[in-house]
Amino acid sequence: MYERLSEADQQAADSSELAAEQRLAKTFVRLIESGFAKPSARGLVVKLSQDGIRAFNGGSLASVKKIIRTFKEHGIVATSRQATIILDPGALREIAKGDRTALD
Repeated sequence: MYERLSEADQQAADSSELAAEQRLAKTFVRLIESGFAKPSARGLVVKLSQDGIRAFNGGSLASVKKIIRTFKEHGIVATSRQATIILDPGALREIAKGDRTALD
């Protein structure tokens, strides 16, 4: 019984993490579509700190930082001082729709 509870807890945590990833991707897509993300030589620049992104997104700063780190590791975004550069808006749209995760 303990194993089943542990599995259920892990599935709930995985589901919560995926929901947070999808929510953050949706936030970036909204920022792109609203014109807030400005084109640059590297990609679309969102001039907000990670805490500013968290304010748009909801959730915790730790969660936003973790997901942005995952997005960076997979070439979806890059970061600079007080900004996030969107390198692959198509991937963010797919994540936002639930068609993929950053790990795909």
